[in-house]
Amino acid sequence: MKTKLKAFTLFELVLGMLLAAIVIGMAYYASSIFIRLFDGYSKINSAQSELVLFKKVLSKDVERAAEVRLLDNELLLKDEAGSLMLSYEMGPDWVLRKGMLVDTFKLDSVLLKGTFEGRVSESGLTDALVFSLLQEKEPCLIEVNKHYSAADLFKLKN
Repeated sequence: MKTKLKAFTLFELVLGMLLAAIVIGMAYYASSIFIRLFDGYSKINSAQSELVLFKKVLSKDVERAAEVRLLDNELLLKDEAGSLMLSYEMGPDWVLRKGMLVDTFKLDSVLLKGTFEGRVSESGLTDALVFSLLQEKEPCLIEVNKHYSAADLFKLKN
């Protein structure tokens, strides 16, 4: 007596493996595309969050300071007594915030200009700061203002 076994042929097995390999290859290719897109968006997002954090911290520091002075490529923030509270040192692609703690902000092509009562000043007392930098290869400006009262200006002059 001959018994016939039910089984797949060799051709059917090879065809099934070929289809499975094609599906796996397409899934791998699609996942690699999504991973590259995610990496690009996360880099852009981290650069933007660094810029927003820098602006927020700088605005708070300038608001708290009694005196804002520009000296060469450094920003000095002083308190009511005239002692140094914080300083910001500018580099070509970074800003170093020095105080009790040291923070570093990674920003591209940082240039700082200060003005006092509308006149551009390389150094000295300043009431408006303009940071020009590159954000994703696009020019970006950050402007921070310090409002002095007349009494504060008389104290600073003496």
